[in-house]
Amino acid sequence: MECKSARYLAATVGLGITLALSGCVDPAVSDTMKAIDAIGEVTLESAEAIEDANEKYEALDSEKKEQVENYGTLESANDDLSKLLYSEISEALEKFDSEKTGYFASRYDLAELNAVAEDARKALESSDEEAYADIHEAIKDELSEFEKFVKDERRKSYSVDMGEDPAFPFAVPSFALPTEWSLKPAVMQTSSHPNWVLCEKEAVDLPPYVNFFINGSSRDYTYEVASVPTKAISVQNEDGEIVEALVNTEVRFTAAFEQWANNDPNKELNERPGYFFVDRDFNCCLALQNYDGEDYYVIYR
Repeated sequence: MECKSARYLAATVGLGITLALSGCVDPAVSDTMKAIDAIGEVTLESAEAIEDANEKYEALDSEKKEQVENYGTLESANDDLSKLLYSEISEALEKFDSEKTGYFASRYDLAELNAVAEDARKALESSDEEAYADIHEAIKDELSEFEKFVKDERRKSYSVDMGEDPAFPFAVPSFALPTEWSLKPAVMQTSSHPNWVLCEKEAVDLPPYVNFFINGSSRDYTYEVASVPTKAISVQNEDGEIVEALVNTEVRFTAAFEQWANNDPNKELNERPGYFFVDRDFNCCLALQNYDGEDYYVIYR
């Protein structure tokens, strides 16, 4: 009998030692450590997992918190996420600052975006890390709405975004600009308009000259091309409809020095700025302001 009791006692003590060695951890503590391990590499998509681990850890009492052996991993994850959010918010603010004075922003109600941007600046300046996640979500949503608006506006334009330079999205790339022109109106106009715009270089020591043939006569004009901030002009398309084209490439004409060229009765009209753009069929077009006083530009191709 004593021998049996001794064996029972030994088994009980052995079980206790085994349980102690195997680490009989409180389920809440174990759950928290598993949540921390589940975070893995920290990315913006880790926010939910990190928040879940934080909530589980904060729900523990102080004694159980001390049993969370991988708490250092959670601290590092929180720190890494804050740095990522800081960087993302900063980039969003830079993007907004670069676009808020542009053409598309002038057509958009920026009240909400301005308010969110102001909150974001304050959060970053005060290192309010607890606000980063909400701020990031808010500015991301507002910028997304603005970018959708810009995309819709670009889609409506008769001209094409060439993607060469974000500052001048509708500029015609230099390699696509013609050096010699032979352009006719896309839609027949009145006799007040040029029915042919010709540009050619006649000598190596002379600039290319542009000729606006109006009623069969013309004079020599020189020209300069420059990039200008995005602006909208009304153009008459090939169906005779008045549509909007967004432009960045301006062309200015100047009558040649000779007196007979400067006496051209159309000089003032010919010297108004025109615009080059690429249409939806990827034709390089020249838009000249209507010569009858109508508020639209005539397309020459």
